[in-house]
Amino acid sequence: MRTSGMRKLLSAFLLAWLLGLQIYAHTKPCESCTNLVFRENKGQWEKQVLYKSEVKSGAVFFEPNQITFNLYDARDVQRIKGDHHKLEGFTPAIDYTLHFHAFRMKFAGAHPAPSVTGSETIPEYFNYFIGNDKSKWASAVRGFQSVHYAELYPGIALNVSSQNNSFKYVYEVKAGADASLIQVQFQGADKLNVNTQGDLLIQTSIGEIKDLKPYAFQNIRGKETEVACHYSLDGNVLRYNFPNGFDKTQPLFIDPTLIFSTYSGSTADNFGYSATYDSKGNAFGAGSVFGVGYPTTLGAYDVSYNGGPTITFSGGGTYPGDDISITKYSADGSQRLYSTYLGGFGQDLPHSLIANVNDELYVLGTTGAANFPYHPFGI
Repeated sequence: MRTSGMRKLLSAFLLAWLLGLQIYAHTKPCESCTNLVFRENKGQWEKQVLYKSEVKSGAVFFEPNQITFNLYDARDVQRIKGDHHKLEGFTPAIDYTLHFHAFRMKFAGAHPAPSVTGSETIPEYFNYFIGNDKSKWASAVRGFQSVHYAELYPGIALNVSSQNNSFKYVYEVKAGADASLIQVQFQGADKLNVNTQGDLLIQTSIGEIKDLKPYAFQNIRGKETEVACHYSLDGNVLRYNFPNGFDKTQPLFIDPTLIFSTYSGSTADNFGYSATYDSKGNAFGAGSVFGVGYPTTLGAYDVSYNGGPTITFSGGGTYPGDDISITKYSADGSQRLYSTYLGGFGQDLPHSLIANVNDELYVLGTTGAANFPYHPFGI
């Protein structure tokens, strides 16, 4: 009884401490905590992926002349996680089905290999140790606040950034360039339509994504002057129409915003398990994260979670299950210093974090992955 009471006391203390850490770690603005981050590919993802951004229940992959979205319904993950936390013997048969939808924005007629670079580096960096193939490991992966496509079309650049956890992308049309060259072909969406407010609605099997009515402008004699602009939709190809024209001797900026407010996802795919701090007051948090990989098919598809060890496509192929995520916060909570992802093709869970006198972090946990990353001297 005494041991049981002590366990309950420690559990209650840990819960209170974790909740305190969560509040404390966000008492100051943290740019990388609230905005979308564009992470460079250093070999941890498919070769065609240049940058990846984690969004609400999904991921977005930036490629040379297209942007690919892979989204899932977070309610499925919440349901599965909730069932696993119920008492054994009292849980009915668990439905392990996860509903995904992948679609793509392809820049039709664009340069096949434009120069794509990240800008505005954030302080936080990322480490990926997924699987035991060291050639797929990547450390010190940089994150950026924006991605710039130079000369996507002749005289036209594209800059993608984040605003309020939405994608804000701006086409920069040089003086004399032909804005009508911009053509976005949507692949994999269920339906496209422009509503009465002039917004583009992208219908998927798991929810709706909205591309706000574009705002276009030019700087005329030092003053920002709005240019009338609206979407023109021909089947699955989106263009920009300027009913009153514009001054082609001056640069033109087309500024739409892609938002996920009506999409049914959430950030509930990350579950906290443990936390600690080092001698300098920096805080560490560990949890399990549901990783989203590059889609092998477009449109709606289902995968089976298979109880955690692996996710298997109904048409073949697998995804890893849960991976361990470890994040280090600065002592004042103003920024994340790094995030590390550990795991293999199985369910990986952290149970305890310990920082020793040298501020080295030890992670104690369990894995169901035969290919969990391993190095005789640590990783």
